Amino acid sequence: MKVKPGIDNLLDNYQNLLKGKKIGLLVNHSSINSKFHNSISLIKNSSLWHLGAIFVPEHGFYGDKEYMDDVESYYDPYLQLPVHSLYGKYLKPTPEMLAGIDTLIFDLQDVGVRYYTYASTLSYCMEKCAELNKELFVLDRPNPLNGTIIQGTMLEQGFESFVGELPLPVRHGFTIGELALFINDYKNYNTLLTVIPMNNWRRKMCWQHTHLHWIQPSPNMPDWKTTMYYPGICLFEGTNISEGRGTTKPFEIIGAPWINPFTFAQHVNSLDLPYITALPLYFTPKFSKYAHQQCGGIQLCVHSLKADTFIAAAKIIHYLYQTYPDYFQWRLPPYEFNETIMPFDLLIGTNKLRVAIEKEHCINDLLNELCLPLKVFKKNKEAFHLYK
Repeated sequence: MKVKPGIDNLLDNYQNLLKGKKIGLLVNHSSINSKFHNSISLIKNSSLWHLGAIFVPEHGFYGDKEYMDDVESYYDPYLQLPVHSLYGKYLKPTPEMLAGIDTLIFDLQDVGVRYYTYASTLSYCMEKCAELNKELFVLDRPNPLNGTIIQGTMLEQGFESFVGELPLPVRHGFTIGELALFINDYKNYNTLLTVIPMNNWRRKMCWQHTHLHWIQPSPNMPDWKTTMYYPGICLFEGTNISEGRGTTKPFEIIGAPWINPFTFAQHVNSLDLPYITALPLYFTPKFSKYAHQQCGGIQLCVHSLKADTFIAAAKIIHYLYQTYPDYFQWRLPPYEFNETIMPFDLLIGTNKLRVAIEKEHCINDLLNELCLPLKVFKKNKEAFHLYK
């Protein structure tokens, strides 16, 4: 049975909650209903309420901005509405942006991973709506990775940033609506929050079981299966190793000009990473790291949602640090609006792994230790579940 996102449920069953309201809408090009109609048209064309402004996250309304590219605010002559950017000069809606707005509707497709910045945008919007006594509606959408598997390290206090604002594991198993409930509780915002649930979604569903069409929510998330790689391979953003941006396989391909792809693949396969196989290859990114330079590397093939690409990436980075000491480098700040903390540490949520790698310690025990809190988190998160 086809899943119906929150936007369908809102218009089918909950229109009366917004009757007569002045609305702000936080969306991008991937905000569509189950019949391919975009949320802006669906909201704007109703006479029950008045749409007063559009808000957009990282990557902009059309998803055409690369990661960490500032998004500008502007007036859209076609929509005849102001479009307010929440990625760049402002990360939070200002009182001026929300002036005349009764209710802000959040309708973005998340990918179920802590560092994907739409979660931080949601938290910041909840904070400002609470301060200004505005309603916030979150229209729920599927977690493409399902709602049962959680993986990765928990974010430690002191490492909060725009790529990790909450004490979550990397792969958290929440839908965006459930995440809003968690944020409201953890942050004690007391936001006037309404979550409009999906119909027909179940926790064990990954994207292919929803029978919905995948519209990439950001430039380097071209296929829902990319989300299977992203929890681990995004860590390479904190290094000088290409994570495949500028290729047709972002987050599936990793490498650099000075890497031997054959010994690299051989080593990764010797790690016996469950459900993961490495294939040697050469590739030439068209932009981002090593643009127009031939790189040696691997293509990772993930065979199951159970694959832990986070653990795989940590072990691969450890190997590259040891094998190419004259070439491997950590990326330096600034990164995602943080001027002081190492980007790799922001992504991991702690500096313990980087320090262990630099000291050439065995990292297996440390990874096990860092992942111990997941059992407690998995139990506690059930309080915010909307679906079985």
